[in-house]
Amino acid sequence: MKQFKTTEEITVPEKLIDQIIGQDKGVNIIKKAAVQKRNVLLIGPPGTGKSMLAQAMAELMPTEELEDVLVLPNSNNENQPIIKTVKTYPTYDYLKKNPDYARLYMPQELAVIKKHTEQKKVELLPEALKLGLGRRITNYRKNMDEMPKGISSTFILMILAITMLALIFLIDIPENLKWMVITTLGILAFLFIISNATAGLSRRLGPFEQSYPKLIVDNTEKKTAPFIDGTGAKAGALLGDCKHDPLQSFFNTEINILKNGNLQNILMNEFVDKMIAKYPGLIEKNEESYEGLLLPEEEKAYTFGYKNGKIRKVLIIAVNRRPHNGKLKVLKYSGGSLLVTPEHKIYTNEKYVEISKLKGNENIVTNINYVSHDGGSNQLFLSRGSRTVRINEISEINALGFVYNITTESGNIFANGILVSNSGGLGTPPHLRVESGAVHKANKGVLFIDEIASLKWHWQQELLTAMQEKRYSITGQSEMSSGALVKTEPAPTDFVLVAAGNLPDMQQIHPALRSRIRGAGYEVYVEDSMEDSEENENRIVQFVAQEVKKDGKISHFSRDAVLEIIEEARRLSSRRKRFTLNLREIGGLVRAAGDIAREQKAKYVEREHVLQARKIFNPIESQLGKKIIEQKKEYQTIVTEGYANGRVNGLAVLGESMAGLVLPIVAEVTPAASKSEGKVIATGKLGAIAKEAVENVSAIVKKHIGTDIAQMDIHIQFIGTYEGVEGDSASISIAIGVISALADIPINQQVGMTGSLDIRGGVLPIGGVSAKIEAAIDSGLQIVLIPKTNVEDVYLSAERKKKIKIIPVSNILDVLQFALKESAQKKKLIAKMKKQFK
Repeated sequence: MKQFKTTEEITVPEKLIDQIIGQDKGVNIIKKAAVQKRNVLLIGPPGTGKSMLAQAMAELMPTEELEDVLVLPNSNNENQPIIKTVKTYPTYDYLKKNPDYARLYMPQELAVIKKHTEQKKVELLPEALKLGLGRRITNYRKNMDEMPKGISSTFILMILAITMLALIFLIDIPENLKWMVITTLGILAFLFIISNATAGLSRRLGPFEQSYPKLIVDNTEKKTAPFIDGTGAKAGALLGDCKHDPLQSFFNTEINILKNGNLQNILMNEFVDKMIAKYPGLIEKNEESYEGLLLPEEEKAYTFGYKNGKIRKVLIIAVNRRPHNGKLKVLKYSGGSLLVTPEHKIYTNEKYVEISKLKGNENIVTNINYVSHDGGSNQLFLSRGSRTVRINEISEINALGFVYNITTESGNIFANGILVSNSGGLGTPPHLRVESGAVHKANKGVLFIDEIASLKWHWQQELLTAMQEKRYSITGQSEMSSGALVKTEPAPTDFVLVAAGNLPDMQQIHPALRSRIRGAGYEVYVEDSMEDSEENENRIVQFVAQEVKKDGKISHFSRDAVLEIIEEARRLSSRRKRFTLNLREIGGLVRAAGDIAREQKAKYVEREHVLQARKIFNPIESQLGKKIIEQKKEYQTIVTEGYANGRVNGLAVLGESMAGLVLPIVAEVTPAASKSEGKVIATGKLGAIAKEAVENVSAIVKKHIGTDIAQMDIHIQFIGTYEGVEGDSASISIAIGVISALADIPINQQVGMTGSLDIRGGVLPIGGVSAKIEAAIDSGLQIVLIPKTNVEDVYLSAERKKKIKIIPVSNILDVLQFALKESAQKKKLIAKMKKQFK
């Protein structure tokens, strides 16, 4: 290992790809895939660096192709918004082809773009330009819409005033002509004031109908290709969505209805009830007693709303009603009130806002009281009585009954004289409700999905479509949502998929999706351990330095502390001369040791801090295992002294954490319950592999003992295994227990054992041997028998090794020799069995 005093001296690589430890094969493939834009499937155990490989791939991909995506309204079909794609940081050639975009840059910025383009250093543009083109477009459109249009009204009035003064005092013209001109100018000034007031209202109403583009993919300030983690995403977050606007409704509200040239004031509920009764065959219903009706064309009923920059009659498209049992909002103002559901939008302070979000001191537009029939067009003009008034109060009540709504072509209506949004829940323009998904945000970058098998097959199919077509339309993902009516033009989804999962997940991956990955990419099984060498020791040193830098809240590690971390990496590998690559576990230990050092106000993390951290940084299974051992010893379930027939202390691991556990097993032989044959009966929630191991033991008994067990039932009980038993590492324990019961020879209870058996009596290797020995030590056992082939896999501290005697065994004879009590019967049994092994 390299010489250093603390990890402060260790240089941490800048590139993420150089920070990946032990995954040389994966790193090489990721480098190829980044250059060639290939998909990658990473399979392997958790904590081995799969997500880090995906992030490193995004870092290696070129950034000059990044794109921003905007969504704009479609005047021909509002439910199919237009998708517009622009380069986030365009080259000078791109701006020459699109001169409208060049106006969004200052001259000095254009000079920088031209310089970097000519020098072929476009990767420097993000640092130089800061704002992406998509954000510049949206900012420009908003600023233009908010900017006052035309010549200032104050300036025009000043010119008129100066002209009138000049006529009166400076110009010598006949008196009657002078007053005629003054009168004319006065009338013009008055008409201008009225026109300006009307235009002012139009501007105030305007924002509702402004066609602002919405930026749904923004790559501003990104210096590398996008890396989007879609792990655990639902359909909307993964594939995009169109938001649902709640169903806005009224209660006891008066509206104006214009039909066949007749204008009448009527309650909305009366009009809706009348329409539903008139067209019962057209009613649509749902399980919540909602009733909706799309009015036939011949009905031609109108009310008043805001449309095309003017207040005019608007066609009623649909009506609905539904039962309501809950809260309603009461808006009070001088002259009246309005009762609506909390999500209803009121026009106030130049925008539409949900009433539940209002403070109660805003202005609203009201008092429209004059209708002029102009050539049958029924244009609605504001009279002098029309004004904005301040809300007096907003309160809340509980109500039970029906609420009503009508859908207009303009998306708004004057109800009780107040301008409100009203389109059956579609008050927000569709393009403003569109949200991009992970497949769109990952365009020109990497989409990483861990636990790929957790995605529903339907979602995997849609993901495959996005990969194949490189474009995917956005629509509402819920069928009951108003967003389901909206489907945008296809948005770009030119991403590289890096999918990850565990080996059992392979069966849950859609065959077509996996075929797509294999056909245009690579499959990699990530390593779970690496060779114990000096080079890899240095890699772990680098890893510790990286974790300290990444965390930012812990001190650097001393050399002795790092050596202890390296020892832990050896112990966790459970294989001879290997280091574990479950670096997430090692990283957790690094942070735990750092926290202890910080708590003790130490300048550096020392070896003692790592040792303390090991005691508290244990997985739940390890903590639970110790408690189980403690409880079983307390109630004498685990016996560690004396001798007993048919009782043996097996060793196991708890869950997948490799936490050790002592597993008491008891065997007994009884006359067969069936006259035809004897049976092997095992209890204790055994899994499939454990059951097969029990069956194999009966073959060993028949061959090597020579006892006729056809007339016997062999009972095997795994004591206290409420969590179940799986695997075959208890095979030698079962065999010894059965042989002890058959031969009536006691077993030494100070001995624990683990190992698999073949049907000829050979002891086979098992996993988690170090953890099992640790459990034997903690439970007070004095001797442990392990497979001879696992000897070099044992990793214990020198202090722990002194507490137990480890004996390697290669066959069933070795196990009997060390486990059974010395007696004449034992010698006779072993001598008999030796003949079988010749």
